[in-house]
Amino acid sequence: MTRVQLLPAACALGAFLAAGPAFPAATGLLLIPTADTIGAKEYQLQLEIDGSTSPSAVQYWFLDTEAGLGEKWELGVDINLALRPRPRVLANFKYAFASVDPGRFGGAVGIDTWDERFASGPYVLGTADLGPIRLTTGGTYLFGAGRLMAGIDTGFRHRLTWMADYVSGNGLFSSVGVNYSAGRHFQVQAGLIFPNNGGGTLFTVQLAWGGKFAEIPR
Repeated sequence: MTRVQLLPAACALGAFLAAGPAFPAATGLLLIPTADTIGAKEYQLQLEIDGSTSPSAVQYWFLDTEAGLGEKWELGVDINLALRPRPRVLANFKYAFASVDPGRFGGAVGIDTWDERFASGPYVLGTADLGPIRLTTGGTYLFGAGRLMAGIDTGFRHRLTWMADYVSGNGLFSSVGVNYSAGRHFQVQAGLIFPNNGGGTLFTVQLAWGGKFAEIPR
């Protein structure tokens, strides 16, 4: 999703944000959301680069933003920086009606942006923390039909997490990937995406920066 013309604006926004003590928790896998939220008064800016593996080529650029409104709400804007498709800007939100705690089941509803067609759809899902692994299952309404989605993630090294997820339906995808937390504020997430109806394998690289909003003095 081509964001080149908006990167200076994103950098300017970052100049007005104060870094918090810890990086916000990731609130999604490569394809699907989870029931996590980033936390109150926290923000995340994510540059996503998608393309084909054969031939190797970047096809889409996106700038995804999130802000934590309390512990249960997230609100953001996804910006398509590519020349195609339209629309260029879509809103997203998430409400976590049950928190994801160790050994427990969390749940969320919301609206998210899906795949390179830059389509928006509602979803409901649950994430279960089972100790060594976490499972996410749910459904979304996308391209005129209900879709099932499922995912798994687990940490296997310090700061490193692997994940896999799937969205049902012809023309949609499954994926495998990793997430690396490079310090308190920066994350790198990358993986391979496989079309359900066959075709060439795609790749995604997602670079995220996060922290806490600056406190406004009184």
